[in-house]
Amino acid sequence: MISKRILNPLFILMIGGILLSIVSFSDVPIGNDEGVWGYIGRAWVDDGVLPYSGILDNKTPGIYYLNYISYLFFGINLWFMRFLALIATIATAYLIYLLVKKIANSQAAVFAMAIFLFLSPLPAFDGAYAQTETFMNLFVILSFYFMNVLIAGRKRFVGLALSGLCCGLAIAFRQSAIISIAPLLFNAAFLENYNLRRTLAAAGIFISAVAVSVVLSIFPYYLGGGRFIDYLDGAW
Repeated sequence: MISKRILNPLFILMIGGILLSIVSFSDVPIGNDEGVWGYIGRAWVDDGVLPYSGILDNKTPGIYYLNYISYLFFGINLWFMRFLALIATIATAYLIYLLVKKIANSQAAVFAMAIFLFLSPLPAFDGAYAQTETFMNLFVILSFYFMNVLIAGRKRFVGLALSGLCCGLAIAFRQSAIISIAPLLFNAAFLENYNLRRTLAAAGIFISAVAVSVVLSIFPYYLGGGRFIDYLDGAW
């Protein structure tokens, strides 16, 4: 009975959320990256100084958008970004549980979720900070989830399109997410039973959705007066 409660996914999520909350909000000083991104968001709001064009940094724009929103609505603070990172980590852990349960079994899913969740608060994983990897991980696992659940559920186009859009959002937070395209395409080939025609069609839908998502992720920067050449030079 006790073991069933301990292995309950909601219980593990609750314990993991408490640990992450303690680490994130226990007077941990601002990190270097948090300081840079917070300053970029503040300069964008107050002075119209754009990332890439006016301030040089080499991240894709997602983290700047979040810091822009953070400063615009809450002023100088740490809690908003760390709260978003906390929610993203818990959501990633739960998606890991759902995905592993789908492709393996409940016990493996609980252990996979627990490993991710209980490692996340550790200093080696920058658990206290709102990092680009935190949000990237959420969208990468969401990409795998949509692909496996919806394609297997006979919603092939929707699954591939949503998977590609989420992969593009992951890239919008960190360039290294682009390497997840390879395993996602392999995953799609597996789900298509390695049928060449269907696999190529699936790859086309997926890559197109990734491209659309990446373009849309640049749009707020472009509307704010940014130049595409500055984005390419700064982020890539």
